[in-house]
Amino acid sequence: MPRAKRIHPAKAAGTAVSTPSRRDAFVAGDIISVIRQSAPSLSPSEQRVAMALLADVEFAIHASNAELARSARVSEPTVTRFSRSVGCRGVRDLKVRLAQAMAVGRILR
Repeated sequence: MPRAKRIHPAKAAGTAVSTPSRRDAFVAGDIISVIRQSAPSLSPSEQRVAMALLADVEFAIHASNAELARSARVSEPTVTRFSRSVGCRGVRDLKVRLAQAMAVGRILR
C-alpha cells in the first residue's frame, strides 16, 4: 500500500518555511569559542567589543546595547555589527547565546 505524502503545515497554510541557517548550526555553548576564534579577523573596534564581552560575560548578558558600547569604547552600531560578525542575528540573539553558554558552563561544573 503506498504511503500518503506528508505536507508540512506551513506549506499547507501557504506560508514560507524557514530552514536553519549556517549561523544557527553551532551549539549554544559554543558562542564564547566562536568569539575567541573570530577575534583576530575582526576590525579593531569589533575586537574591543569581543574583549569587553569576554572580560565580563555576566555584565554583557544584562547590559543594554549602549552600556556594551560604552564599556568597549565603540558606537552602538558597532556592537550590532560585531554580533552579526560572530553569527548572531543581532545583539539580543548574542545575549541569549551568551546566557545559554553561561548556563551550560554552570551545569558542567
